[in-house]
Amino acid sequence: MAQAWNVRLTDDQKLLVIAGGFGFVAFVLAATVCFVQPTCFIYKKIWRKREKERAARVAAAKQMAVLLQLAVLGPAKLNKSQRSLGSSDNIETPGTQIGTLQARIPQATTSFQRGGFRDSTYSSMSSGSRGDTTTTISELVTDTDGASVSGEEVLSQGHATITMRFLPQPPDSKNEGIIGKLEVNVKDVQELPMRPYGGPCDPYVVIQVVCDIKRMYRRKERPWKMCEFTTQIKRKAQCPLFNEGFAVPVTKSDIRHGSVHVKVYDAEKYVNHSILGEALVSLKDYDLEQETVERIVTLDLAAPTTNNGDMQLGLNYLPTSERLTVRIVKCNNVLLRNVFQQDPVVNEYVARVLLYSNGKLVKRKKTLPHSGLGRRARNSTGWSLASYPTQFDDIIIDESFMFDIPLASLDNVILVVVLCLLTASASSSDTPVTPSPAPCQNRPKDYLGKVILGSETRGPCLRHWETMKNSPRREVIQWQTLT
Repeated sequence: MAQAWNVRLTDDQKLLVIAGGFGFVAFVLAATVCFVQPTCFIYKKIWRKREKERAARVAAAKQMAVLLQLAVLGPAKLNKSQRSLGSSDNIETPGTQIGTLQARIPQATTSFQRGGFRDSTYSSMSSGSRGDTTTTISELVTDTDGASVSGEEVLSQGHATITMRFLPQPPDSKNEGIIGKLEVNVKDVQELPMRPYGGPCDPYVVIQVVCDIKRMYRRKERPWKMCEFTTQIKRKAQCPLFNEGFAVPVTKSDIRHGSVHVKVYDAEKYVNHSILGEALVSLKDYDLEQETVERIVTLDLAAPTTNNGDMQLGLNYLPTSERLTVRIVKCNNVLLRNVFQQDPVVNEYVARVLLYSNGKLVKRKKTLPHSGLGRRARNSTGWSLASYPTQFDDIIIDESFMFDIPLASLDNVILVVVLCLLTASASSSDTPVTPSPAPCQNRPKDYLGKVILGSETRGPCLRHWETMKNSPRREVIQWQTLT
């Protein structure tokens, strides 16, 4: 049988046990308060490291969320312009869109090349003997302008007001089928856009009365113009008033199947005349034959679809020396409208580079004359209202120009690259067979197309300029459309 412990504590030992118990309880309460209350300095010291780790995870999660928004586009992320391009059958799930979207994102490839010129139309272009780094933007990128990138609305091209009236007349034995005259009057044009390089435009209107376009397109025939009228040029006017018109004899088929094609141009001095907007009016929609009253028609001008060929350009900016280098590599499928069969097959071309600053022309340079690779025709099922045979040509230029532009003024300048055709002068008695080429005479037919680059442009031209700014000391080469 175990013997019981008989422990006797003195008064001091009893006080020590009681004090230890109270101390333990106080420690537990203090520790609990410090773990729960954020105002305690012990709480801050204990949880400071974990708060830093948590903040780092939150920042990383936000960054990952931004990247995922760019990499994966679900149906809810599609904007208005993207929904109009594709139907609901083409919408993939987020898990299957990553690989598809990677083909749409602009892929920039960097290559370091040395040696002479190498023709690489759809790959990195050589920079000649300089041996600098060249960045080439992929040509598989879809044309996304500023509206589709930032969600803004497309800028308006203006509105044109015209009047139409049909005046019947008795049958004429000399002109069989003519039942009257169609009067078309151009009243005014409103809200025309400004020039990309600054300043108001010098507009004029071209009106063409053409036959049934849809029927000619189905038959793969070229529609013919019944009449063409050009108004006078209004200088520096965004809302010009014209009040000019014409009358053309028409038949019953023309009234029922004809159309009126309205185009608004900008008569620029140093480049080809730019088309600001166009609209097509079908005559059968207004029943002009039954009612001879004057019809007032307000047209919303659509964005032009001009394509005069392609030009390959290289841009390189050096921040240290504040120097911009523009390289004109080559031109493909240059459209030649005013050519005839008796013209020489090989033409000569020259390219001009115009530098605008705050809407004023400050510098201009031009290349040496370069011969084309040979004029050719293209088999096309489309239609054109040109009066001359359509021909195409290719040119290799490969010349560079340098401009001194401060970094602070890089957003205020506009580059305009113009392709011109050298017209041949009349042959004299000394040289009756081989006429000498004359310089560009500042006539509209001598200008074949232009490319405008700068911060005020849109679409591929703006992407080319921004890529050049974000890639200093590298030449960024991209194909641009001649307009």
